[in-house]
Amino acid sequence: MSQHDQLVNKIRRELRTSDSPSGALTILERLGEEVSKGALTGSEVQHLTLTGLEVLKDLAKHDFETARSAIMNYLLPYALTCAKEKESAVASKRFRDLLSNWIEQYSENEKNPLRAEVLDVACDALKTGDAKAACWTIASIGYRSDALWAQLWSVAERGHETATTALSAIVALGVPRVDRNRVISSLRTLMKYPPPSSLVYVMQELADRQTLEFVLAMLDTPKRDDTRDDSLMQTASAFSILGRIADEAWDDHEFQDHLWSRIAAQRDESPDEFSRPFVSVQPTPSSQAHECVSC
Repeated sequence: MSQHDQLVNKIRRELRTSDSPSGALTILERLGEEVSKGALTGSEVQHLTLTGLEVLKDLAKHDFETARSAIMNYLLPYALTCAKEKESAVASKRFRDLLSNWIEQYSENEKNPLRAEVLDVACDALKTGDAKAACWTIASIGYRSDALWAQLWSVAERGHETATTALSAIVALGVPRVDRNRVISSLRTLMKYPPPSSLVYVMQELADRQTLEFVLAMLDTPKRDDTRDDSLMQTASAFSILGRIADEAWDDHEFQDHLWSRIAAQRDESPDEFSRPFVSVQPTPSSQAHECVSC
């Protein structure tokens, strides 16, 4: 084993065996020094930091101030960064999951101001930082304020490349009935075929008659031989959404007949797409590591 690998393993072992919040924080502070010396790469520091924070979450369960410092200074910056490489993207999702779980472990008196502080930073990132990562972080936390809601809509409706991710975050936070038509209008404006996973998620969560036109268009999109796996996934997603739409309209027999006739026609038209069982595909904005690679 090289000296470099020995160093990485040594730090990882020290983090995992830390027995106090201050001890774990001290090790995390050392990581920056190791990077400046060229001893560790950015990716290695990311993964070691994740290990340390996972340990610190449990150690600081009853030490709120230390936890707040770790969240704001170490965890949140990684959660608000959109990784370009697939491995780092998976780690970024784990940072966001850890963030939401960590906040939730505290009492209301501690959790509420901490969550507000985190969301204020995320809201600023929608305007000045990595907006996609900010959207995923906000969706992961799952809390909506008026200011945050307005800023997400600002991103979703300005037509920028982040708009689809912002729309998925809006849906993840729960759409009031009064805003439902607004979401459908944005979906119609942003839709392209095949749709990105963020828009598939929007359709999956809405799953009513208003989304039917988009789902049927997914099925009608010409398939390319060089993207067969993606095409099958798109078909599986479409049928998963059709199933939800059918469930939503369970008491409308005429509509049910229309849906199932469409599914039967698709089976007769493309029998190879039914050669293996479909699974319900439910991409969520807090687990979009695949999309993050193409930020």
